[in-house]
Amino acid sequence: MNLENLKKVLEEGGFVDRRILERVEKEIALAGGTLSKALVQQGHVSPEAMATVLGFAFNLRIIDLRKVKPSPEALLLIPKNIAEKYNILPFSIERGILNLVVEEPVDEKTLNLLRAESKMPVQQAISFHGESDIKMKIQEIYE
Repeated sequence: MNLENLKKVLEEGGFVDRRILERVEKEIALAGGTLSKALVQQGHVSPEAMATVLGFAFNLRIIDLRKVKPSPEALLLIPKNIAEKYNILPFSIERGILNLVVEEPVDEKTLNLLRAESKMPVQQAISFHGESDIKMKIQEIYE
């Protein structure tokens, strides 16, 4: 994930001021985690605002899992244990590409694993309501 681009969009968009960004960055340097998750967990940014920022910063679609349902064909390509482990939800197949809903962009290593598992190219989209919606949908749909 391009952290500098994310910080620029957060600051220039008025979502978070520089002091908060610097403080949270120091915290995650010590404790681990990601900037986007830490800002949401600490209440500096709502999950919906963070989804908007991530979508803009990384040129990704935003999907509201409360309003649309994943396709059964997409769900067959990624087993529940992998969806839970990486907190991703296979959503649709469009033009031979598996679309995955994520809380934040995932790294290339994870994308390669998901490509190998699904045996197709994958593309990411951001969950509008964040991590909790993905977890809820995984439990709801894979049962």
